[in-house]
Amino acid sequence: MNLFFSGPLQVGLPIFAKNILNGNEFVFSTLSAGLAVGMLLGTILVGLINIKKRRGIVALAALGGMGVFYTAFSLVEIFWINVTLVVLIGVTVAFTNVPLSSAIQHHTEQQYIGRVMSLVQFSAMGLIPVSYLITTLFISMGISIDVIMLFAALALCLLSVIVLMKA
Repeated sequence: MNLFFSGPLQVGLPIFAKNILNGNEFVFSTLSAGLAVGMLLGTILVGLINIKKRRGIVALAALGGMGVFYTAFSLVEIFWINVTLVVLIGVTVAFTNVPLSSAIQHHTEQQYIGRVMSLVQFSAMGLIPVSYLITTLFISMGISIDVIMLFAALALCLLSVIVLMKA
């Protein structure tokens, strides 16, 4: 998720706001705030729902939903629709991260939880700068940010479908 999501969204959001939406600082900060609001709402919802069964499937379905919302976000050029989509992306981030972490911890032997979670966090956090690098390389090659986001979103959709089929 971090490879296809973090770079294009974090590096690309200000570029998207300016170049695709023809916006200013207000547009960018509203999109950023929308993502944060979505993550907060998603975290609250996950806590209220308290998913106990099939957490991995829920996380993968949310990842697929994130890919769909992210695809729509990259294709739409209407500010308020983009704000709504980025809020939904934020919600799906929470519905991906929280159940996935819980599922990993549930299926890991007690004495290995610290090691396994450290490895998961290390790999997840380690892919963020790689994602930033790849995104900036594509931008420096003259590829439009909406195209980069589209292909990243489609990769998320494909990834979720492949893992869901194997799960």
